[in-house]
Amino acid sequence: MHRKTRVRSLSIVLTLPFIMMACSDDESPTALDSAQGGPTLAAARAQGREDLRKELTRLLDNVNARLITQRADVRAALVSTIGTPEEQGITVLWRDVGNKHLGLDFVPGDPRRQAGSPEGGWSADPDAISFAIDTGDGATLNGVGSAATTQEIREAMATWDAVSCSNLNLTEVPAGGDLGLFAALLMAGGSFNVVADVQHAGWLELEAGATTIAFTVPFIWVDPVTGVPTDIDNNRELDYAFAEIYYDAFCQGCAVPGPWIWTVDDAVNTPGVLDIDIQSVALHEAGHGLSQGHFGKGFLTNSNGKLHISPNSVMKAAYVDPLQKLHGSDKGGHCSLWGSWPNS
Repeated sequence: MHRKTRVRSLSIVLTLPFIMMACSDDESPTALDSAQGGPTLAAARAQGREDLRKELTRLLDNVNARLITQRADVRAALVSTIGTPEEQGITVLWRDVGNKHLGLDFVPGDPRRQAGSPEGGWSADPDAISFAIDTGDGATLNGVGSAATTQEIREAMATWDAVSCSNLNLTEVPAGGDLGLFAALLMAGGSFNVVADVQHAGWLELEAGATTIAFTVPFIWVDPVTGVPTDIDNNRELDYAFAEIYYDAFCQGCAVPGPWIWTVDDAVNTPGVLDIDIQSVALHEAGHGLSQGHFGKGFLTNSNGKLHISPNSVMKAAYVDPLQKLHGSDKGGHCSLWGSWPNS
């Protein structure tokens, strides 16, 4: 069953910090400027990374402002991105060394996710985690077809499902058409229908700019009366509703802007070519979809240009090279979240 955003009486907007692209600007939401997705990212890209962060913050605010207007029972909680390392001096690229969690958890048996619930849920079994793939927007600009990208995403989901400590019973459901509530709220395609817990929304509708390769938008449940985020199982984590994953088409921040060269089973990056392994990125973003945050640290040594990574995990915050197998820290984070599912 497809879920459409519900009509509710809500009073506040929630904007949580970005993962990796943290922004402390205290700016009120702005109205969408046009039918082409509102405030464009092009000018922000031209002005530099800080303006891009501010613009992404405004877009997140705009999405939540529209959800309030529609009296919806969900909010976009944050945007979690993966991009390329910035090569300038000795730069701390990421230092996310917390508990490997996003602070958002799916609730076992969550009645709001149940198909036919008053909230308009989509799951036949709320103890099982589902995913869907938007095949209509599945082809990349550099010529990888939808069948190939879909298979790579399926293999990434299967890798998480195979972790022995958990019993997610990851199940693919048909997309039934275009996917992407976040895109739809920005009037950039997408759909107001939600059909799965983790939705891969394709390559063609949204782009985060700079050298961002892909990003995940988790949505959380809010109280239908007050708009306050819920924690119905009292575990001190916000209740995860569903996630949407978007894959970027262009590298806008590269020395020569152009389409990312998305590849299939690319074992080694080609020097001088912006080739990105699809399954590796899908595996990382699916980790966010399954509640994991970034983990690890990286920096460049100015004298020799050497990149230092610790650990070289799937969930590190920058794409460096293809990585289709989970690191111990990836499994550890996953097991701490899902090891008892669906009992807690």
